[in-house]
Amino acid sequence: MSQQNFAKKHLKTSFVLVALYSAMSIHSSHAQAADATVNLAGQVTANTCVLNMKDTGNTTASVGSRTVALGNGTSTSTTPGTLFGNQTTITLGLQASATSTAACTLAGLTNWNVALDLLPAQVNTTIANKPFLINTAGTGAATGAGIALFDNAGAQFTTLLTGQGINGTKIAATSATAGATLSFKAQLMTTGATAPGAGTVTGSIPLLVVYN
Repeated sequence: MSQQNFAKKHLKTSFVLVALYSAMSIHSSHAQAADATVNLAGQVTANTCVLNMKDTGNTTASVGSRTVALGNGTSTSTTPGTLFGNQTTITLGLQASATSTAACTLAGLTNWNVALDLLPAQVNTTIANKPFLINTAGTGAATGAGIALFDNAGAQFTTLLTGQGINGTKIAATSATAGATLSFKAQLMTTGATAPGAGTVTGSIPLLVVYN
């Protein structure tokens, strides 16, 4: 199962607990009364929604994975946390399946969100309130540069939870209805006290769809 479809078949279960207490309770061994009751209520959704992705430079949707070009950026700044280059918007939506772009229904669920399922090794938090994705490019990698991320409202993330699964940092400021889209942004950022050196900057973001 892909990470994008992680939360689809989770049970949405609520528990109602009713406890009865008596300072002295004597029951017949043949007709024992209940001291407590647990009522269980669950819901199984049969939807087959998948996440589609578009971006500023290419509005043709793709599912499963997507490569987004951040473009070329130049910076002479020696101040860590300085943004440079173009800001790119990635738009996320739901569709019926990988082969059908029909609208997706959530089979009784009314909201969905997306969590960033980042690992600790992917994120640097040394710049106060400006965590960034570490450059994972190999040969020919740029120096002194990383990738800053912005939430659904366009505000730069001041924290990026790692190793949190569906409880990780949410892209959206609030949940959206099934027919809506969510978005986040990415931009190059200076990460050290020297100006970024020329080269490639790459990073990846595992995404998990969260229904509620």
